[in-house]
Amino acid sequence: MSSRADWNSPCCFGWVPRFLGVALFAAAMGISTPGGAVDFLFEAKTIDPSPGKVVYAVAAADVDGDGREDMIAVTEDRVFWYQAPNWKKRVLLDGGTQPDNVCIVPHDVDGDGQIDIVLGAGWPRSGGTIQWASRGESLEEPWEIYKIGAEPWVHRMRIGDVLGTGKPQLVVSPLNATRAPGVRLLAFELPANPRTDRWALTVLDASLDRLHNHLCLPAADRRYPPRRPCARLRGLRRRRR
Repeated sequence: MSSRADWNSPCCFGWVPRFLGVALFAAAMGISTPGGAVDFLFEAKTIDPSPGKVVYAVAAADVDGDGREDMIAVTEDRVFWYQAPNWKKRVLLDGGTQPDNVCIVPHDVDGDGQIDIVLGAGWPRSGGTIQWASRGESLEEPWEIYKIGAEPWVHRMRIGDVLGTGKPQLVVSPLNATRAPGVRLLAFELPANPRTDRWALTVLDASLDRLHNHLCLPAADRRYPPRRPCARLRGLRRRRR
């Protein structure tokens, strides 16, 4: 659950006011409706009023391995994590990437049982770098950054087995097309040694004129390949391998 529970903020163009900060939404109470259903009211709790100029993305993952999901926030030049249950603020990365950081996905990349992060940076026009970071022996040590690749306008990323290999891939979507007639939806295969080996790249699709986000959904029937719904400028499309 900890490596799969992730989402990307829709905030992507740098217009988010500082006072929004990072917020946690918790259920306050249940209210019975006339039809018998129970609706929940949610109360916004501000965790950090000013993590940076902009928070491009947030994710949930058990960073410290205590069984509780922590919160991760991506700002233009730093990555913070907030330790549950008291949301103590800790620095995960301070620099080390090409500004601005823009997207993140938590995943155990090297298979050591601890959460790593995959990070997209260089937003919007500084190279579109893709890298992953691994923690040290303790949470107090700096996280080490390793290069994966680059794609101009890199914008969103998720983990899913879209190639049908039985192993997860890193699926990346840029916002705009630069190397093909359309936007390149990419899948990077996690190598045996992700620190030194090349991450094999597959172009899943290059037909969309713009691509804001994507989801990796399992096929309803195992006889069919996984689906990759893609949100583009004018609507929603579904892609199959």
